[in-house]
Amino acid sequence: MANTNKEHINWQMEKMSAEVQELWLAAQQGDAEAQFKLGDALEYGKGIYRDTEEAIYWFRQAAKQGHIQAKYQLSRHPKNEESLFWLHQLAEQGYAEAQLDLAQTYREKDITQFIYWLRQAAEQEDTVNELTPELAGFESPQNRARNELGRLYQFGKEGVAKDYEQAILWYKKAAEHGSQRAKSSVESLQQQIQGIEKYWQAAERGNAAAQYWLGGEEESLGHHEKALDLYQKSAEKGHINAQFHLAQAYETGQGVAQNHEQAIYWYRQIAEREMTELENNEQADYWYQQIAAKNMTELEIDNTQFNLKQRKEDETQEDYAERRIIAYQLRKKYVEAQFNLGYAYDSGEGINQDDKQAVYWYRKAAENGYKRAQFFLGCAYYDEQGVPQDYQQAVYWFQQAAQDTDLYIKGDRANKGEIAAQFNLACAYQKGEGIEQDDGKAVYWYAKAGKGDADAQLQLGKLYDQANITQDYEQLIAWYRELQRNHYASQYPKDSAQTIIKRLLDEEDKNKAHYIQYFGLKGYKKHIVSECKSIANNCYQAAAEQGYSKALLYLGVQQQTEKNNNKSIRSLCQLAVNTIIENEEYDELELSEEDDEQAISALRKQADQGLSVAQTILACLYKTGNGLPQEKQKALFWFEKAAQQHDIVAQYGLGELYFEDVHSEKAQDYFQKASQNPHDGEYDELDRTKIESRAKDKLLVLKSIEQERKAKQDIEDIMAMFAHKFRGPLQSIQYNAEHDNQKQVTLQALQMMSGLLNMFSLIATDAELFQKKLQQDMAGNGTLKDVLEKALLLVIKQILTLDNAKKIRQHYLSYAKRTQQVPTLTTRKQWVEDYDVEEELQRKWEKSFSELLTKPEPLFDKLKTWFEVRFFHIKISGFDDQTIHFEQYGTTESTLHIVLTEILLNAIKYYYSETREPVNLFWQHDHDFCGIVSENPSHRSERSIDKGSKKGHKFLSLIALNLQGKFPNPLPKNVYRIEWRIPTDLLVKENP
Repeated sequence: MANTNKEHINWQMEKMSAEVQELWLAAQQGDAEAQFKLGDALEYGKGIYRDTEEAIYWFRQAAKQGHIQAKYQLSRHPKNEESLFWLHQLAEQGYAEAQLDLAQTYREKDITQFIYWLRQAAEQEDTVNELTPELAGFESPQNRARNELGRLYQFGKEGVAKDYEQAILWYKKAAEHGSQRAKSSVESLQQQIQGIEKYWQAAERGNAAAQYWLGGEEESLGHHEKALDLYQKSAEKGHINAQFHLAQAYETGQGVAQNHEQAIYWYRQIAEREMTELENNEQADYWYQQIAAKNMTELEIDNTQFNLKQRKEDETQEDYAERRIIAYQLRKKYVEAQFNLGYAYDSGEGINQDDKQAVYWYRKAAENGYKRAQFFLGCAYYDEQGVPQDYQQAVYWFQQAAQDTDLYIKGDRANKGEIAAQFNLACAYQKGEGIEQDDGKAVYWYAKAGKGDADAQLQLGKLYDQANITQDYEQLIAWYRELQRNHYASQYPKDSAQTIIKRLLDEEDKNKAHYIQYFGLKGYKKHIVSECKSIANNCYQAAAEQGYSKALLYLGVQQQTEKNNNKSIRSLCQLAVNTIIENEEYDELELSEEDDEQAISALRKQADQGLSVAQTILACLYKTGNGLPQEKQKALFWFEKAAQQHDIVAQYGLGELYFEDVHSEKAQDYFQKASQNPHDGEYDELDRTKIESRAKDKLLVLKSIEQERKAKQDIEDIMAMFAHKFRGPLQSIQYNAEHDNQKQVTLQALQMMSGLLNMFSLIATDAELFQKKLQQDMAGNGTLKDVLEKALLLVIKQILTLDNAKKIRQHYLSYAKRTQQVPTLTTRKQWVEDYDVEEELQRKWEKSFSELLTKPEPLFDKLKTWFEVRFFHIKISGFDDQTIHFEQYGTTESTLHIVLTEILLNAIKYYYSETREPVNLFWQHDHDFCGIVSENPSHRSERSIDKGSKKGHKFLSLIALNLQGKFPNPLPKNVYRIEWRIPTDLLVKENP
């Protein structure tokens, strides 16, 4: 930004040319053009020192005043929010340069936007380059966009389907505006299209090579069925490339339904050929392509005139090289087909698993030089799979696979030694299995494999790590020299290796003489051990840089157990992340107590000293049983130790363990901590982001599980409520049948059941429809008092049954005391153990209630009177509300009936009052909500007795929730208050 310090300004002025000084003064006065030019001078050091930050400041000042070139300069700086803002603004204003640049920013991440902005630039007429006038003599951005579109459509690049018509259209448009490149592209593409016509003519005459080539062309156009048909025709004529392509397509499901049987069929067609037939196929394949390209009408080929092994007299070097490339490619497919057939028998995919057949085809491919097959054949001998175990044969084939060869064309991976074979060969030399033990040769092959294999680097480090000060001097010197000689040999090409190795070993000898002269033999011995440890450390580091967890552990141990050793801590942190986060599906940290005792011991020491990351890794090892016995309790112990230090990985690990044990609350707690960790530890931002992301994913899973559990619980609650609420009407019907009461009462119970059925179906399926049904049910003969009467009638019938006697025992006891049937100090225990009055009272109450129903008085009055004599007084208010009406046994009555019966039943079951305090039951109604409120005396001793499923409140809550109402959870007080409310407009029409 601009500096206002006078001394600094004077210094700046001294560094400026006269012209730039004038720009600087004008820019200070707010001249946008001067600000832009000053920024340009600072950007490129023209007449002034270079300062990119200062240049951006002046570009920004000019851009704020609308200077388009300044905006463009800001857009071209490293892409950030600001640069993209200016680029979008210019592109949307129609500047082709900006549109082309914006297209390029989308190239890798959004192909739709990429094509869109290319088209925006390409469809403009060429104008003066307003944003880059200095490039006026070069190709316009419009033509660059047109050529790019032409290329995309010609070759089917960047996810764009190949389309020659579109390609020619854009090339021609660019050519019309002066693009020589586009003109050449049009001519080339037209020739290509003419060539395609010739290929079609040859294909129609049965030319297998032409059919194969056109199959590739149709596939690139997205015509998969047509391509498959052409490949099939070519393959049936014996074209190896077509057969191999079909086999791979069926194997992978690329462009065709996956079919392992078909894949094996076509691999077999290639694999079972003889090499002489292959050579003829190579010759024919080459000449078929030449014939198709030259539109020859005859397919007469004299194979005797064509010798693939040598160049013909009249043949150019280029044609001969092309034929050899074709031969190499065909031979590669031939042996690869043999290997793939062996692998199919090995894995049992698409064919019956057969180890002997697998070995047969591996051997075929191996003898033809295919390195992957040589490696697999070596593994078969080592593991006694399809052949008798033979370590010498295993080593032989590992050696064949490990060596670099020139069997195939340069650049093909197949001519490189198989890394896995190199590693296995190194192991064989180190252990002396199938070959004489030789640490030097083990180092050679570990080092060879280590260029692409982290485990090989680790093993190489461990081998050097064996150097020990207690070893015999002569043995240590010889061992070290042999290791170094082989290590050097592995790093250089054979033709120059001997010279380089000699020079390096000579340098080692000079160092040896120096150390012995100044420090003696013991000093040189210490030097060798130190050098070996340093090489080991470098190997661990090299493996660690490839993300290899086990190497990171060794690296941490190698650097010892200092808690303040940041490098060690960092390595162990990364190990913890890789092991726990990256390798959930497989475990690359393959430790064993025997081989890795030193690493595990050092790790345990670090954990005991309180290093959180060491505690985390130790917990992980116990969790997976890797190098230590699998013990979940010890895993929990160490994870908890580390989590107490806010270790984010340990928090995640605890979450996983509790998640596996279905402790969802604890799992959620630890995943929550991991996702919101304050990051006090040593993890870098990338590691933390990985773990936070995993923790958040787990929280979403837990949320989903909880939602499913809740949905299931809601269904269970509805079913329980359904069964619970139907019990009342059914018991009423049974009661009427047993006591020969009025048929009208039975009919009412049946109608009630029908209404309940309708209401339950609404609760279970559609809350909005439930609300709508209530709003449509605002007319009829039903009233609140009617519902209260029916609810009270049903509750009394239900509570008087013998099965429910225990639930209202306090009422039988209280009544017996009041009527002096038992002493007033009788306890509940004495009542149960010493008296037989309860069952007699139950029968008397049931009989008197039955007789009551035959009396002519108004039903509600006689019910209330009868009830208050035996149970408690009820103070009722608000139920005579005349603004609420509904159909009898409709949705509203059924809903209110459930609520009232539940509230009355709970009041009866849990009532407790030595002085017979009344229960208050009233209907509340205001502008927003209306509903039922109950207040009844109670006591915790009564509420603690099991008197049912205890789901009654869940029923009331569920109904309120479906109706957007309220049901606060009642507090366990001696005056037990229940409030159930729903929106008033569900029951009462708004006043006009």
